Amino acid sequence: MPVAWRYCAAPDTAGWNGWKLSDLDSPVTHRVVSDVIEPLLDEHIDHIALGCTHYPFLAPVIREMTGTEITLYDPAEAIARRVNFLLRQRGSDARGRHYYRFITTSTDPQDMASRL
Repeated sequence: MPVAWRYCAAPDTAGWNGWKLSDLDSPVTHRVVSDVIEPLLDEHIDHIALGCTHYPFLAPVIREMTGTEITLYDPAEAIARRVNFLLRQRGSDARGRHYYRFITTSTDPQDMASRL
């Protein structure tokens, strides 16, 4: 089965400077997503796997461009289930009284925190 892939820069790069989640319907968002999606549509794809943490936020914009004929896969839930399984298997699940919030990003952490 042939596989087509495209890289979509994180919202704080590639002309997305100052981008916030509230900007989902902005011309910048549509332009950047279109630049990635249009070549894939030209290759007649039938599935898209959202491969990074910021892609699910863009799913409504992607869906608008692809229509319902193309299946979108968000691996986040499957990854969370697998992490939960592995933690329980090792006796490290979070059933104790401790609570930790772990956020990772490849961008400036303070900038990302202000966007959440």
